Amino acid sequence: PYAYENMMREALLLRERYPELIQLGSIGKSSEGRELTVLRLGDGERHVLLVGAHHGREYISSALLMRMCEEYAGRAGLRSLWRRVSLWFVPMLNPDGVEISIYGKSALTEKNKDFVCILGDYATWKANARGVDLNRNYPCLFEKKRSTVLVPASEMYKGEKPASECEVQALMAFTRQIPVCLAATFHAKGEEIFYGDSNTPETTDLSFEIAKTLQSDCG
Repeated sequence: PYAYENMMREALLLRERYPELIQLGSIGKSSEGRELTVLRLGDGERHVLLVGAHHGREYISSALLMRMCEEYAGRAGLRSLWRRVSLWFVPMLNPDGVEISIYGKSALTEKNKDFVCILGDYATWKANARGVDLNRNYPCLFEKKRSTVLVPASEMYKGEKPASECEVQALMAFTRQIPVCLAATFHAKGEEIFYGDSNTPETTDLSFEIAKTLQSDCG
């Protein structure tokens, strides 16, 4: 299991190993006070954002992004690219949920110990520490998101209102500060690439071409 402490330790090691390429910071804090770590690879003016672990049990996406950062930084042939592009990695947007998924009841507090675990096993925990599914909490089409889960739980509860969660607020604020030209979030199930929806018609064509390229490269 790739816990929060693993990610933080490796982030520090990467910054030490590649100080000329990697900057380390935070976009905010989780509801339980953990840093929402961000690594910047390169200093170019074209900004690409990659986000992992919206869902607690999908911490493999955090390990993937950290490995990606390490691999890219170590390739001498890419050095010229990092003068044109900045890759921003937010490897673990939901560190509290990751901790619950990995450590189970020992990671719960008085505030969330009574939340329903939908599948009965804390290893399947998707939500943050407040029982909100971060992936469903964004303002995008919030009112159209339907679920039978109407109270804080291990998954599917979208929250009382759009962007109610500090993790979502932090990522939204970060994207307002950085002129991102491309963004992708990584999950751990489905083997699918979702490239757009009815709320983003102006980007659908371009996103489709990128999705097809990714499909070809991963085939």
